[in-house]
Amino acid sequence: MECRSQIRRQRATWEWDSGYDEADVSHAELFGAAEIAGSYNLKASHRVAREVTRKQGYVWEAFENMAIQNGARLTKPRHAKGYEVDGLVDNAGEKFLLEIKTTVLASDVYTGVGQLHLYNKLIPSVKSAHKILLLPGTLGEEIKAAVSSTGIAVLAYDMRYQNDHLMITFPEETRLFFGFLPSKANLEEN
Repeated sequence: MECRSQIRRQRATWEWDSGYDEADVSHAELFGAAEIAGSYNLKASHRVAREVTRKQGYVWEAFENMAIQNGARLTKPRHAKGYEVDGLVDNAGEKFLLEIKTTVLASDVYTGVGQLHLYNKLIPSVKSAHKILLLPGTLGEEIKAAVSSTGIAVLAYDMRYQNDHLMITFPEETRLFFGFLPSKANLEEN
């Protein structure tokens, strides 16, 4: 028993005496990797193994392409302890904090609202950014108004499969909110 308690004490010492000042590290500006599109295999546990599409990665890539086409920059600031935002858009000095969800389920909306408010407190570089909850479709007016009342803009994107490929597009309302030009497809229709 004494050996186990010595190991626990040593682990606690390692955790608390890690050689850096936590206050200094929490204000360091760090960036995570871009979101990953594609798919991965979910191993069998209580069900059959299956391939899972990384939908959020496809949304991130499509948004990044749109941002680049409009002279904006999309990054992924993160905290030293691992908290990482889905995206921070900088368009000519105006900043937008993105939380991307791939469903409009209540649990995703609640989670996204909480994440946006927490990141604002945890990651210094996003404090002045407009908070955006980016969803695959629209919310009911009552929940949209409730989310908006917390200082979060609710914007949409369209996600659909076309010839076995996941296609992501952004409606004009979303594009214009970020100061982006209308899509070429919509310009050609007019």
